Amino acid sequence: MQVMNIIGDILIVVGALNFAICALGLVAFYDVYARISAVGTASGFGVSFVVLGIWFKDPSLWSFFIALFAVVVLLGTSAMGSLLIARSAVLRGTQMVAPIDDDINLEKPEVFEARKQEQEESEKA
Repeated sequence: MQVMNIIGDILIVVGALNFAICALGLVAFYDVYARISAVGTASGFGVSFVVLGIWFKDPSLWSFFIALFAVVVLLGTSAMGSLLIARSAVLRGTQMVAPIDDDINLEKPEVFEARKQEQEESEKA
């Protein structure tokens, strides 16, 4: 039982460190897309490590199923939430700051505006 408590403590500390690093990322990152990445990581992996650490501290069959369900739901909702927030930023035309690779031409506002006008014209027709 002592080993399970140590593993649980380690997982909880790893989750807390993940939260701390992602919080630093929210302060240090300079555009919305990078910040969304930090929030998605914290909500997905940080909470999952904490939940699994708590299960290791109280290992029972019932708590295993609750922890498994919580991790699956957390990973699904954090990924979907991050995706929808990023999509909303793209549709609003939010520009990237110093992009490395930009497949959808976000750094060029005129490309975004032209695509938006095309969509509006196709919706009218």
